Amino acid sequence: MIKGIAASIVIAAPVSADPLWGEWCRINDADMHETMYIDSVAIGFNEHTICDVDVPPALSDAAYASAMACRNVHVIGDLFEEGADPLTTHETPLPDIASVSIRLIGADRAALRLNNMQRYEVFDRCTQ
Repeated sequence: MIKGIAASIVIAAPVSADPLWGEWCRINDADMHETMYIDSVAIGFNEHTICDVDVPPALSDAAYASAMACRNVHVIGDLFEEGADPLTTHETPLPDIASVSIRLIGADRAALRLNNMQRYEVFDRCTQ
């Protein structure tokens, strides 16, 4: 998923004071939509990847770095099926994603780097 992102952009813009919290979007080289979610306790990617961070991002952070532990989480069961078993989850650890660095490079643009990659992946604040 994020590990396989091929295209990247090097940071060259100044950092603003806008907060990192919220929903961030990008279209990758394969024309696939990717989403990053940032809140006070975790960072998520797309629909299934959740990362617990060692250092929670503060609302006012314009630059952020932390170690993290990520996992894919899939819900098993059907919430709407009458008489169905309770919902359960299946979690698969992602040990190859161990750290994150994020910084704002504009009011609605953030750059992400996982595991000290050479280049950053650029996300724009989602507008939908």
